[in-house]
Amino acid sequence: MIYLLAGLAALLLVWIILYFNKMVRLSNHLSEAHSNIDVQLKKRMDLIPNLVEIAKSYGVYEKTTLEEVVKLRSGEGDQEQTERLVSKGLKSLLVLVEDYPDIKADEVYNNLFKQLVEVEEAIQLTRRYYNGTVREFNIAKEVFPNVLLAGLFGYTQRHYLEFETATEKINFSEK
Repeated sequence: MIYLLAGLAALLLVWIILYFNKMVRLSNHLSEAHSNIDVQLKKRMDLIPNLVEIAKSYGVYEKTTLEEVVKLRSGEGDQEQTERLVSKGLKSLLVLVEDYPDIKADEVYNNLFKQLVEVEEAIQLTRRYYNGTVREFNIAKEVFPNVLLAGLFGYTQRHYLEFETATEKINFSEK
């Protein structure tokens, strides 16, 4: 009988160790994925002043749109909400620029726009990776019997990042 109890205790201990290690691994993947998103968002934020300056230099001056985009660049607070607003402001700026053929012919603008599209594609990829990692983390936390340990180790539900990038759902066929 004592061997049976010792065997069950050993199995329980192995399960706890394996679960803990899995959650540490997934938490580290989440941190890495979030860091990758931050890097791409910073790259996008660094492009904004240049795009705004080009728009201004061509006389595209819908003051509220340009000021809003620049103001959002230095925004603080909830990252997801800020990124939604930045994407909305950039989208407005890009749609506004579409009415100015001189800007669309500008080599510097085209280069910046190409960089923006590349960064936004990277944002989408890193966001998908992050959300996939969140899904794996939440599943590992919520399935039985893991759910019994999740609270003990302080693991809580993680949330998906859901914001559109500025170039999503806009068709720039001439680019």
